Amino acid sequence: MASNATTSDSDSDSNSDHSSSDSVGYLDSVTEVESEPASLSLQGILPYQYDPPARQSNNEAETCEREADSAADSLGGPFPSTSHRCHHKPKRCLPIQYGSAGGPLPLSPLLFHPNAKGSQIVMDLTQKTVKRQASFCNAITFSNRPIVLYEQVRLKMTKKQCCWSGALRLGFCAKDPSRINPDNLPKYACPDLVAQSGFWAKALPEEFANEGSVIAFWVDKKGRVFYRINESSPMLFFSGVRTAEPLWALIDVYGLTRGVQLLGKIVKKT
Repeated sequence: MASNATTSDSDSDSNSDHSSSDSVGYLDSVTEVESEPASLSLQGILPYQYDPPARQSNNEAETCEREADSAADSLGGPFPSTSHRCHHKPKRCLPIQYGSAGGPLPLSPLLFHPNAKGSQIVMDLTQKTVKRQASFCNAITFSNRPIVLYEQVRLKMTKKQCCWSGALRLGFCAKDPSRINPDNLPKYACPDLVAQSGFWAKALPEEFANEGSVIAFWVDKKGRVFYRINESSPMLFFSGVRTAEPLWALIDVYGLTRGVQLLGKIVKKT
């Protein structure tokens, strides 16, 4: 599609894509991970190392897990943000928060991958901000390092372009972006990229694609992806992500969304 297509033409093309945007890439089988992987090796990102902790049998933690399962049965339904039964184990209910005494080891800053990106993406020197320079597609991006389970990927909408339909696509991939040839990236994350093995993504509802909004998304050990808007209560986005291997964030700056900025981690106040 040419970048100077009229609004009506783009609406027609975008609606065709939009009807498929809810397609989520799944592998043929989903393996539930019984234990959570440790943080990335402090000596470098590669190779990615796991050091599974001993399986816990704490009754309160199991109660929290059952509550999460029950809340996640309804797609898009609210996911409990607090619980008196599991407030001392936040990683089982909420994204990881950093900066507290005795908390998880800090990770290297999360940036956009400098090379694996769509042909319309322009990236700043800090690798924290990307913008689609034309059209409404060809703007797939990835994180520069694997994401730890329950780690939030936080994005600020920096630019909105109202002449298109559809919005940001978010998800994860199990393929190292350094091994992805950018010339082979499809125009769309949904449905094209998610049709390939090891890629999962879904479209953010258009009503949340507002300039200045902050979106956070993460994946839990059961392969469920949650998101929140401006620190709202977490909501189930989609499921079926395989968590037995490293995962990188996948962000398609599509349609209404023209630019996004990666934000730092949330630091818990003490």
